[in-house]
Amino acid sequence: MKFVTKSVRETEQAGFFTKHRTWEDLVGIVLGITIILSPWMARQSGDPGVVLVTALLGLVLLTLAQYELVKAHRFVELFELGCGGVLMALPLLLGYAGAGQLRFWHLTLGALVALLALLELWQGFRSAAPNRRSEGSTSDSNPTVPFHGDIH
Repeated sequence: MKFVTKSVRETEQAGFFTKHRTWEDLVGIVLGITIILSPWMARQSGDPGVVLVTALLGLVLLTLAQYELVKAHRFVELFELGCGGVLMALPLLLGYAGAGQLRFWHLTLGALVALLALLELWQGFRSAAPNRRSEGSTSDSNPTVPFHGDIH
């Protein structure tokens, strides 16, 4: 019989992107702050409508990321994914897609938010797969435990 063992380091490296970590929420907070400040960073803060919508969207993302630090839920990640999509669509929706750096900021930041949300959703579904298979089991050796994305 051949036994395959993994070192602790290999296990930690494999789990870096497969388990929800605090750094992801901190990146979400930084992205929210960056989105709020993006009109000034791109030197395009002249349109109050764009500034207001961008600030509100950044505040929503900031709030969601902070909420995830306390209690993670799948609906938060779905909202983050939606916010990333809206942020990418803002240049088209608000009519500044043709000029300026703000469109690039919003496309890039929106893509980062969406990728982070997809990563977190993937982690939640990945960690739920073994638990879902064991739900029908009556064995006490493999209890079902709610995963990161479950709504409690």
